[in-house]
Amino acid sequence: MFETLHFPGCSPTGRDLLECMERSARRVGLLRQGTTLHRGGMPWGFLRVAGLVVPMFRELAEMRYLWNVPHRLAGERLTSLLGTVPATPLDDAMDAALRELFKSGGR
Repeated sequence: MFETLHFPGCSPTGRDLLECMERSARRVGLLRQGTTLHRGGMPWGFLRVAGLVVPMFRELAEMRYLWNVPHRLAGERLTSLLGTVPATPLDDAMDAALRELFKSGGR
């Protein structure tokens, strides 16, 4: 017998995630105080048109709403089994990810 147990995690929008990344980059020393990360936009129109011949682009364009809408997996079943589900705050997870990425030569 199998059961699906989703980890609820956090539910940032794309903008929330970028802001978290910028804060974290400052904390771990990758970005100076007073500077910001360069932010560009997705070429949604291009992806839609190119999606007529490239299925992956069509699928990416279809997921556009996820950039603006917070979403998460429903973790009620896991919570009912474990009680409190251990989770790392998003800022801490981003700090650790950036440290690891740039420690291993991702720069």
